[in-house]
Amino acid sequence: MLAYQKQKGEWLEGQWELPTFVIETNDPHFKQYPTFPEALAVEDLPLVKTGITKYNLENRILEMDNKTFKSLQSERDFMWKTIHERESNFSTATLKCLKKIKLL
Repeated sequence: MLAYQKQKGEWLEGQWELPTFVIETNDPHFKQYPTFPEALAVEDLPLVKTGITKYNLENRILEMDNKTFKSLQSERDFMWKTIHERESNFSTATLKCLKKIKLL
């Protein structure tokens, strides 16, 4: 799986997270994540709800192959991680998503 480590000054600094994009938000300050570059019908995608401080988040899980992911041209530096790496310090949202798709 691809993951990245949150940088200094970001929410949950130092934790590891799956590639994450904003599909929809009404908060103009929610800029930590890039916007998904195309229209996406989310109704049929698996849903995981999480919350951070004042935010109630709906996380949709979209699985894709490496070629499709690379076409999104994210500016993040992702690296391959194995799920059993305890030192990875995965975020709660990542752990919930991995359990939802039965990878954990």
